[in-house]
Amino acid sequence: MDIIVHLGAHRSATTTLQRYLARNAPALRGAGVESWTPPLTRDGRFAGLIQKPSKSTPLLDDLARRSVNRVRLELDRLERRATRQLIVSEENIIGAILSNLRAGRLYPDLTERLVRFVPAVGGRTTRLAIGLRSYDSYWASALAYAIGRGFPAPDADVLHQLATQPRSWRAIVAEIAELCPDTQIIVWPFEALAGEPSRQVELLTGGICLASGTAWQAGRHNVGPDAAALNTILEARGEGGPAYPPAEAGRHWMPFDPAQRARMRARYIEDLDWLASGAGHQIRFFGTEQDTADQRRVRHTRMLDRASEVSGFAASARAWTPLNGGQGIGNERRMV
Repeated sequence: MDIIVHLGAHRSATTTLQRYLARNAPALRGAGVESWTPPLTRDGRFAGLIQKPSKSTPLLDDLARRSVNRVRLELDRLERRATRQLIVSEENIIGAILSNLRAGRLYPDLTERLVRFVPAVGGRTTRLAIGLRSYDSYWASALAYAIGRGFPAPDADVLHQLATQPRSWRAIVAEIAELCPDTQIIVWPFEALAGEPSRQVELLTGGICLASGTAWQAGRHNVGPDAAALNTILEARGEGGPAYPPAEAGRHWMPFDPAQRARMRARYIEDLDWLASGAGHQIRFFGTEQDTADQRRVRHTRMLDRASEVSGFAASARAWTPLNGGQGIGNERRMV
């Protein structure tokens, strides 16, 4: 049985994918695919495994060992049922949104967290997957989500720290690859696939595509408050002001100024260019490899602009194809 672990990242339409997997569990099970999503991963199955390293205690370490044994027993049970693939989708494996904001950088404890989690599925994981998102919209979405849960509104210093934080998606993907050298890593951009959970499942499974008419709830899930809702929250807490002008409902909140956004987007395009130009033998990027570097940058820029026009969701993912036309991803494309 192959185990595919979807690591997130947060604010990259993970909930949309997870609900798609849950709603289509019977069809996927018929194709030999099971999925574990947060209702299962957070019911105690991974107790002690998804843990901030600095908060580890002997009690939590013992709990983690017990969880490893429970997970292995469950994996054996699935194999006896002739399950071909298991998709584990849990973004908290690599960290948490609030931890990122408190640290002022992307997933600072990623390696330590993965080292704690990997033993549960070690030796069986064939693919790790992660979705990336442009730094400006990622941090804006993370901040909006956090403010809606009691976090203070960011001041200029916080925004500057986030706009210049040193952790890059490139570094994170390379870190995952170094920690799991024998595991294939699938990477896709949020801006191309946020509204395409069926395409994500196809990449995760190496070719399984659910038939048309598949049951799923279109739209955005677990979205943070829009600008108008944030104004209401902040005003109720006495945190409103000139930095938060009146806004129409549905309008995305963008706290970063144009110069910060331009710098963050340019850095993200560098990450995508590195991935598209061949980041490593084990990394498979959902993009195009036939373009020149300049053509890729133009394509990436247009993709970000298009995503901004449609409120964070790509207008179409048709222009994006798996690297090598899908070769190296795994199985042939199968409709179920």
